[in-house]
Amino acid sequence: MQHIIPQVLGVINNSHYLYRMTILRAISLLAPVMGSEITCSKLLPVVITVAKDRVPNVKFNVAKVLQSLIPVVDQSVAEKMIRSSLVELAEDPDVDVRFYASQALQSIDGVMMSSYRYLSIGGSIPEICCQILSGRLGLRRHTKKQLREGRK
Repeated sequence: MQHIIPQVLGVINNSHYLYRMTILRAISLLAPVMGSEITCSKLLPVVITVAKDRVPNVKFNVAKVLQSLIPVVDQSVAEKMIRSSLVELAEDPDVDVRFYASQALQSIDGVMMSSYRYLSIGGSIPEICCQILSGRLGLRRHTKKQLREGRK
């Protein structure tokens, strides 16, 4: 793996936009396999740099890749680095770039809202599990007979 990433990232400066788009696709496929640390240190900075490309197709593919990186990186990285790049793309003159950047921003907001929901109902995972087991989250208990009959 240590040999693949430098070779892949070396093509990102190619003058032809199709090469840059191919590398963006490769980054979106490599990131989940490489994990958060390598994605944040090696892959994400390249994607953020390419966000300033002059070709709209490259920029809206950057927005798509950034959206795909949200589940791979830590929330703080998504909130700081990815969001700031997407906000810039959301103000791009090209309508497609703005569209995909807005979609990606909604994904970040969705991740943040789901995290807030977990924190608001109990805090940590063990606390949430205890609440579920004790029935304090409003989950109904069903008898075996009700479950067999399909009633809730």
